Amino acid sequence: MLEAPSSGPLVLFYAPVSSPYGLYALDSAKGTTLWKVPIEGVSSSAALGPDGTVYIGSYYSVVAVNGQTGSIRWRTPVNAQVSTSPSVSRDGTVYSGGGLAGSGTFYALDGITGAVKWTITVGGQIQSPSAIGANGTVYFGCNDGKVYAIK
Repeated sequence: MLEAPSSGPLVLFYAPVSSPYGLYALDSAKGTTLWKVPIEGVSSSAALGPDGTVYIGSYYSVVAVNGQTGSIRWRTPVNAQVSTSPSVSRDGTVYSGGGLAGSGTFYALDGITGAVKWTITVGGQIQSPSAIGANGTVYFGCNDGKVYAIK
């Protein structure tokens, strides 16, 4: 489990400090860098999983990072430009979407291995993160003018 330093909460962010971009973990009370990992083309905010894993979108992949050390656990290539921040369910499934002009793909990934559980193709780019309902239904909007609910 990712625990904050005793002096304050942990802050995760990405920044174009140099090429490539990086994902950084900071001690918010001291402002010191706890770890950083270079991830080129970061295209989303980070999400924190139930086991402390950090998930982030990067160009054409979703990346899982060990929240304690900053080491990359897995990188799953996807066939759509990731344009949403990942969402993580209670069971650790990671949801993310993206796409290019005219079509989009929504992914469900195994949070431990990064294996693709399933995908759905929709009629437009997915540009906002999904929401997960109490019963496990996953909701996301699309620029095709529809809201999708997947159980």
